[in-house]
Amino acid sequence: ILEIADDEEECKMFSPYGDALLSALKKLFQKSLGLNTDVLLEDVLNAISMLSSVFDLEFAKYASDFLPGLKQLLDTVPNTDEKHTNIRLNAIVCMGFIVTCMRNLDGFSNEVDQMMEYFVTHQNRIAKDDPEQACIMDVYTQISSHMNEQFVKYMPHIFERVLEAFDIEVKLATHLDSEIQDLAKKKFVLTV
Repeated sequence: ILEIADDEEECKMFSPYGDALLSALKKLFQKSLGLNTDVLLEDVLNAISMLSSVFDLEFAKYASDFLPGLKQLLDTVPNTDEKHTNIRLNAIVCMGFIVTCMRNLDGFSNEVDQMMEYFVTHQNRIAKDDPEQACIMDVYTQISSHMNEQFVKYMPHIFERVLEAFDIEVKLATHLDSEIQDLAKKKFVLTV
């Protein structure tokens, strides 16, 4: 579907099928949560990500059908092996796609507040080198791209994790006024 739907017009051709398709996906998601079948769950999570991306803003009305179950997955699926880690990573990716689908809704800011609180708390529970950290950073990037300057309110809560993710050491140096003009003429390269 994603290969076919690479522009807005092509995505619209899926709209008539949205309700039926997403209703079936909701049932399959609930079933996969209940059965605890890892293969089915991974496929369903991939489908949720793909369809939320394809339907974009139209997917917002289904967010409440999926977000609670995705949070449940992160709270209950152990991070003990590659199979379960992949499920957890896919759940985080889904949450990012879904919350950005909600960007035009009145409750978007409140939903982002809840999601940010959830992920900040979650990041504090997992190891710094856990692969989930990178997925969460991707979610932050998705959210910030839609919130723009309004995202700054979350920075005090995530700034340390952002620096850790990039392993950047921030150093501040001051220069004499006479050196500032020379410094301003130099080009700097940030090496990460």
